[in-house]
Amino acid sequence: YRDPWSLTVHGFKWPKRLIRPLERRILGKAAAALVISASLAKSLKDAFRPPQAPLVIANGYDPEQLKTVVATNFTDFAVVYAGNFYTGQREIDPVVRAIKMAAEITRGNTPAIRLHYYGRGILHVMASARRHGAEGLVECHGRVPRAESLAAIQGAGVAVVITSNKDQADLA
Repeated sequence: YRDPWSLTVHGFKWPKRLIRPLERRILGKAAAALVISASLAKSLKDAFRPPQAPLVIANGYDPEQLKTVVATNFTDFAVVYAGNFYTGQREIDPVVRAIKMAAEITRGNTPAIRLHYYGRGILHVMASARRHGAEGLVECHGRVPRAESLAAIQGAGVAVVITSNKDQADLA
C-alpha cells in the first residue's frame, strides 16, 4: 500500500466519492495491508477501520541492510537526498537553502559542504540551485542502482528525508 487512494496528497484521477468505498471494501476483505509508515497506518485505521491494523514496513530503509553496505567516500561533507519530488508537496528548495546557508557560515573550512542528489528529478534540483545561487554546491548523480544510492546514504554526513513542504500536513 504505497500510497492510499482516497487519502493521498499526490492526487488520484478518480473522484474520491467513487474510490473511497472501493478502498474501504478492499481493505475490509484483505488478509493484510502493508504500509510505509506508522502515521499512514494510523490514517488508514482511522479512516477505514479495517479488521486488522495495517502492518508497517518502512519505505526503502532497512537498518540491517545498511550494515553490510560499503560507504561512498565523499571528498566533501555530503548531504545526500535520494528520491523523487511532488510539486507543491515534497520539494528540494528548503534543503538547497540550508546547504547554501551552511556553506556561507563555514566558508573556507574543509571539507566543503555539498548536496548530492540521486534520482530522476535533476531538472527540479538544478532549477532550485539556480534560484538560490547554489549551483556550485549541488551535484546530481541521476538514477543509479539501489546499491549505489545506499552506499551514498551510508557515506553521507547527513541523509535527507523530505516528508512534506506544507506548513500543515495530515498523517497520510
